[in-house]
Amino acid sequence: MGKKSTTSITENERSGKSKASWYDDLVAIFCEICVKEVAKGNRSGTHFDKIGWVNVVNVFKEITRNDYDKRQLKNKWDSLKTDWKLWSSLLHKETGIGWDPAKKTVDAPPEWWQSKIEMNGEYQKFCDVGISPDVMDMYEKMFKGSTTVGNCVMIPSSTILLEETVGDSKHDVMTVDRENENASQGD
Repeated sequence: MGKKSTTSITENERSGKSKASWYDDLVAIFCEICVKEVAKGNRSGTHFDKIGWVNVVNVFKEITRNDYDKRQLKNKWDSLKTDWKLWSSLLHKETGIGWDPAKKTVDAPPEWWQSKIEMNGEYQKFCDVGISPDVMDMYEKMFKGSTTVGNCVMIPSSTILLEETVGDSKHDVMTVDRENENASQGD
């Protein structure tokens, strides 16, 4: 008796979709579409709502002629968001470094990079190519207000950062008894 051969079928093969290819111009178009959807209020949390995703998929297809589905675009969103968070944590509270447009990454001495990579090995990928300030501005518009970055918590419609309130335990919990508040106002 021989072994049965099994064929592994990927989700892309089942759906008939090929793997999405992302070159820089395509990513820029995707980001511009996403920024517009965020501005319209179609990102209520960490991702777009149903209307937002429908709009992103349709506009992306119309502009690029690429027939990427929601899953493929969401995967790209998640990937960009991961890079944004990592890049933000790499540069958090850093001074004395700049952007090298020729190298397309942070202009810092090798010792700086070595210490950062020792802190987090994932920073290695930014040694050769980082995220430009222009692209970071776009990512900020896409993701800010929907996630935790380092010691800061970004909350939609709030401008208070966690690091500003840590250690203020007497204000950690505040309860309001609306029923008694209304009754006492009537006295």
